[in-house]
Amino acid sequence: MVFPTVFSNPSAIPGGDAKVWNDAYYWLWAFWWFRKAVMELKNPFLTGYLYYPEGTNLYYSPLIPVVSFVMIPLQLSFGSVTVAYLVLVLSLVGSAYFAYRLAIRFTQDPFASFVAGMGYGFCSYVLTQTANAHLERVAGMPWIPLTVLYLLKSIEKTTIKNIIIASISFSFSSLAGDSYNIVFLSIFYLLLMVWKLITGDIHIREKRVVKLAFIPLLSLVILSPVLLPTVFTPCPEAVRPLAESMSNSEDTVALFVPSALNPFLGRYVREVRSRFSGFFLGYGAMALGAYGLVKERRKTKFWLFSFLLFTTLSFGPVLQVFGQSEFLGLTIPLPYLILYYVPFINVIRSANRFIVMSILSLCLASSIGLKRILQRVSSNGLRSSVLRIVPVASIVAFMMFESCVTMNPTDMTIPGVYHKFAAESEEFAILEVPVSPSISVYQFYQTVHGKPIVGGYLGRENPYAFVLYAPVARQLRKLDATLDIFRDELANRLSVFAHHRIKFIVAHKDLLSAPELATVESILLDGLSIDTPFHEDKLTIVYRVPWISKPMIFFGPAENWYRIESWGNISARWISNNARTILFNPSREEKEVTLEFSVTSFHKPRTLRILVNNGLVIAQRVPTHFTPFSLRFTIQGGQNSIIFVSAEGSETPASLGINPDIRSLSFAFQNIKITEL
Repeated sequence: MVFPTVFSNPSAIPGGDAKVWNDAYYWLWAFWWFRKAVMELKNPFLTGYLYYPEGTNLYYSPLIPVVSFVMIPLQLSFGSVTVAYLVLVLSLVGSAYFAYRLAIRFTQDPFASFVAGMGYGFCSYVLTQTANAHLERVAGMPWIPLTVLYLLKSIEKTTIKNIIIASISFSFSSLAGDSYNIVFLSIFYLLLMVWKLITGDIHIREKRVVKLAFIPLLSLVILSPVLLPTVFTPCPEAVRPLAESMSNSEDTVALFVPSALNPFLGRYVREVRSRFSGFFLGYGAMALGAYGLVKERRKTKFWLFSFLLFTTLSFGPVLQVFGQSEFLGLTIPLPYLILYYVPFINVIRSANRFIVMSILSLCLASSIGLKRILQRVSSNGLRSSVLRIVPVASIVAFMMFESCVTMNPTDMTIPGVYHKFAAESEEFAILEVPVSPSISVYQFYQTVHGKPIVGGYLGRENPYAFVLYAPVARQLRKLDATLDIFRDELANRLSVFAHHRIKFIVAHKDLLSAPELATVESILLDGLSIDTPFHEDKLTIVYRVPWISKPMIFFGPAENWYRIESWGNISARWISNNARTILFNPSREEKEVTLEFSVTSFHKPRTLRILVNNGLVIAQRVPTHFTPFSLRFTIQGGQNSIIFVSAEGSETPASLGINPDIRSLSFAFQNIKITEL
């Protein structure tokens, strides 16, 4: 049920054969990178091997550092695939075991608690995450019931041992699992403390209240080596638009509909499931939980409130029913909206993952309900145990039937050229085409060749100036051979690759159509004068970039340039209030350059201000027809910034009644050229 991939392909892990948005490839890379960084005494949360040459941070990407560190010896001996399998197996078994330990605290019945453990450890949510290779979510599952167990133990007996274990498991829920878990458990801890104060189990003036406050404080101390640099590393792209949170929220109907991945029921619900997102709770758990809530109100009341709170949070910013969020023209806002505007917590973009706490609460309530049912069975010795095994086994079998999902193996085929790259001792980088942040397989290939790659897959958008401004690279990113307004010579374009030691460009046949492959060939022929592939096989076409011994300056667009337009067979680009161009000087010395271009002002004459490295170079009046300009200035070594600014701002054609265009326009440029003197 869980690992058919073991039997069909022992060298693959679950994740499917897609090479786009496949987290299996990311995790095989993450284990490899963490091991490499630790063994080279580098910070594993900073890497220059992705998004080369700029590099990136991994503070907002899943790394499960505790697990990755502990697994280094095993990875060295058996490889990343074995480590990934081991993490999945131990996480599933650990989830079931600790949920069992938590349940037995309330039921004192091993049979009822066993059902709770299986219901939590092998629920539809966990198995779906396993099938999609979301290792951080699966690895974090055991720590949730363990933390809840020791929070309860700490309240009952506020010993140093209980507080330390609660704090470690609290922090490890994120360090060894999903970073969201620390938020889930913090909310649960607050709910639990408020509940205990309301019910009178603890009093605000008790000394143990102060001792219990050490649990979150000690957890923060344990988390601090990762938490502090994360807090002080700006990452605005980590906060996603509210609309994205809605698409990753639980639909109320999804709670009652099995997964489309279920091998038995999926065919019947696949069409319905396509209309909404969310995770299935399980009919068995819901039935037993409802029975427990009716028959054991006092024992299950807290778990009912916990279930309702986290289920409501999983619904996201607004209520959705069968894929609809508007009812009679109105939307119903929900409490998640509050969390969305709380700093640091607002990085949670998948509200439906709150459901894991709902599942745990439901499983505990179901164990209490099942105990009540099993009490009807005779309690006399061996005969009682045998009689209990039959209904318990039947219940577990039914829960596994409704929760199981199909596991498809990940395609582990590695093009042979990467083994050739690995054999080269020279340090160089690789540019993979298509250039896209959604393609995860490139990082898996990197675990073989070990060279930096242009781009990367982190599960989030990453600011990346290089593929926006670098000649040829920006054309390959868009797969557009259209001549841009930024005019340079072959030597300038080759200088980009020579300076950054980008030696090979790899075009992937299985990710590009025939017309796209032809476009790549055209871009490389026109841009880099490459007319013959270095290597070709059934999966890849590899081009070697010609070497230039003395790199020259190179430049290209950065922010706020509109798309290329054709005006009388001449390319042009509009800007709004301002736009920036990056000019890179490979030399450490200052150089004098000439900037030439043609420009026209939109609708009326405007003043064009040009700033070089934030210093004003010229302010020139521009008429409403294309006019050539030329100016000289000095640039520093390394990266330089040229900013074009409209002193009078910009206007939209729509606001002036010219046409429906709502773009804010000021100047249009043609034939921008920068020449060394």
